[in-house]
Amino acid sequence: MTSLDNMPPKQLSVNESGGVKLLKLKYLDRTVLTRNTEKFDDIERAARKMFKIKEDISITIAADIPSFDNERMEIDPDIWSAISGEVSIAWVTRQPDDDAGSIPSSITQAVFKELSELDPGTQTVEYCISEQTAPSTTTTWPSRSVILRKNATIQDLKAAICKLDSHLWVEGLHVAEKLAKTSNYWHRDSCQVRPQKYSFYYDRGCVFAS
Repeated sequence: MTSLDNMPPKQLSVNESGGVKLLKLKYLDRTVLTRNTEKFDDIERAARKMFKIKEDISITIAADIPSFDNERMEIDPDIWSAISGEVSIAWVTRQPDDDAGSIPSSITQAVFKELSELDPGTQTVEYCISEQTAPSTTTTWPSRSVILRKNATIQDLKAAICKLDSHLWVEGLHVAEKLAKTSNYWHRDSCQVRPQKYSFYYDRGCVFAS
């Protein structure tokens, strides 16, 4: 037996496997694992393949960047190679339609352009949020509303809420239990918004665990 036989196995970093860097991609309520490379095109191609996003649909990729205090921000494809080594998880977001005559999704008065209830193809969605602020205390915030396009999804609604309340994170928003199941159908982030008032429970623990 040589001294090499007693050497412990090489320990891999949390986002590497056998020398291959890995990247966790999140989109709506799905999470997948893919290879992390320095080429942004490879990451975008993997996202479209795994999440079945068509080429004619614009997407952005965001990540928490350690060198910027873990602030989550959209990544410019031109600088992906410079920060890819810092990133082990990224969020994929579908962008609004680029056509001038179309009405973007995930849109509120605080994003892109002002809309009103008179704009064609829009709807006003009311919501309220509850959060456990102490071990035995649950606080319900005053109801608010956002303007979305009529085919918006639950994920669109969550994103719009977080645009209005910048201290909130999409990962922490959950449809309240009493509304989670409607007509024997469980709400998923990809489900279309229904004409009803939505109640959400905000769990900060889910933000840090994501």
